[in-house]
Amino acid sequence: TDTEKGFAFFKEGKYKKAIESFNVAIADNAKNYNAHFYRGFCYFNQKQYPKAITDFEKAISFKKDYIEAYSNIASAYLQMKEYKKALPYANTAIELGSSLTPEEQLRRELPVTYEMRGEVNYQLKNYKQTIQDYQHLVNIKIKKWYIYNNLVMTIIKYSQNIDKTECLQLLKESQTLAPKKYFSYINDTYG
Repeated sequence: TDTEKGFAFFKEGKYKKAIESFNVAIADNAKNYNAHFYRGFCYFNQKQYPKAITDFEKAISFKKDYIEAYSNIASAYLQMKEYKKALPYANTAIELGSSLTPEEQLRRELPVTYEMRGEVNYQLKNYKQTIQDYQHLVNIKIKKWYIYNNLVMTIIKYSQNIDKTECLQLLKESQTLAPKKYFSYINDTYG
């Protein structure tokens, strides 16, 4: 099918060819939510965020619980630094995914949405929610050094309740996960 051809081009990074295939698939079936979604993803990868958002929204119009489409809209708005527009889409993706098993949440990349919402909330100065999102990622054992680091930095800067032992453990974990990146960050920040 044209959707499958488009997806194959998408996986190869041939976004223009993928878009052409998805256009044919959508012409054949305007309600093909996957063709809309992946065409949107092609636009996203080409940094054509408004076009991507339009396609992701179209996919949602045909599949109301399309978690990945909500998440990608939030990501597009984040890339455009339109944080207030990003937040409700990230919230919806997380809400839709809250009843999934932890394994299904990983497969559907919900941790990425938590990470993104943490960044959006940070930019909007919603530090308490930022801390909660990063803490959630730590609790579910997402092993990215900068999440641990960002959590500690946000706690130190903006929280009234600082548990020094916990902060030191988080920094140690950050350092363990990526020592070169951690020390480079420390040098660049405090150098």
